Order: sequence, then C-alpha cells, then structure tokens
Amino acid sequence: MNLSDFCRRITGPDARLLPENHKLGARLVCPEYSKSVQEVKTYPLLGQDRSFLLCWNFDSPGNLYATMMPSPENFCYHYSYSEGKYTQLHTHDYLELSYVVEGEFHQRILNKDVVFQKVISA
Repeated sequence: MNLSDFCRRITGPDARLLPENHKLGARLVCPEYSKSVQEVKTYPLLGQDRSFLLCWNFDSPGNLYATMMPSPENFCYHYSYSEGKYTQLHTHDYLELSYVVEGEFHQRILNKDVVFQKVISA
C-alpha cells in the first residue's frame, strides 16, 4: 500500500463519520469567520505523543474528508466547501509539516499565496 492509498483508506467509507457539528471539526478544518482575527492552534494530543498526522483528502471538488492519528478511535470528518473559501487565519504553537501526496494545495502564509505540489523524487 502506498501513501496515497493509505490516505484514502483512513478517510474512506469504512471510517466512522463524525456529525457535521462535531467539536473536532473545527480542529481539523475551520472555515474563515473573520479576516482580522488570528487563532492559535494548540497541540492536539495529551501525554507523551509528540507527533500526529492530520490527513486531508479532497476526493472531489467541494468535498474534504479529514482525520487525525493517533486517536482513541478511528474517525473521519466531512466538510463541504465552495470555490474561493478560506480557512481561518491561524498559527500553531507547534511545528507543522505538510506533504502533498497528489495534486496541489493552496495556502496563504505570511500574506503570500503559496502552492504546494506533489514532489517526485529520484
């Protein structure tokens, strides 16, 4: 199984789908509610876990499926969005690394639009 298959599996139909208004939804993806308020995302895990995986799977335009590991129970959160929507301006109190498995991902960082793309290495 490659990384792309793994991401689809953990965000797929076999994962327990959380209700639309579940409190974890805002941790996984938070739609923009203010152009000036900046959130600080705190580290989401307790105890000794020092790293986690946040997986976003855009399975079709307007559909995002997200999950986080480790978690006590496997789950998936579905978020519907429309073209041109943004997530809330935020920072983290931890280091964030992103890896694009397929396609590309657009983000605004320090007021600059950045496009992350799948990298093919030799």
